[in-house]
Amino acid sequence: MKKYHSLLLIIIISLASMTGTQAGDAHKSVIKRIAEITLSTNHFPSDSDKAELKSIMSNKNMNDSLRIIAHALHNIQHSVNSTDKKALNKIANDATSQPDIKLLAKILGNFNHNPSPEDSKTLKSIIDI
Repeated sequence: MKKYHSLLLIIIISLASMTGTQAGDAHKSVIKRIAEITLSTNHFPSDSDKAELKSIMSNKNMNDSLRIIAHALHNIQHSVNSTDKKALNKIANDATSQPDIKLLAKILGNFNHNPSPEDSKTLKSIIDI
């Protein structure tokens, strides 16, 4: 009987780690996609990009910081509004945020009509990871 409990525990741990990996992969793909949208944004996102950002924002399984970043990018009109800028600054200065998420928050906080040349290089490096 003890053997079966050990086997069951191994199966549960394996399944849990797979789910964590899948969630991590989903977050990585969203980070890359947000970077792509940011890189291509000129004054404001396209309608198709806005639809994609809306789906990220409404995904309850998504990291809260990514949902906030997607919301700020969705709302950009030449630059982020003051409410979104405060939320982005909070993410950018949060020691527990992932480095790529912090970079996205910082880049969007600085966004002025389009990403700066330096921010464009950073976005390209995020996309290429």
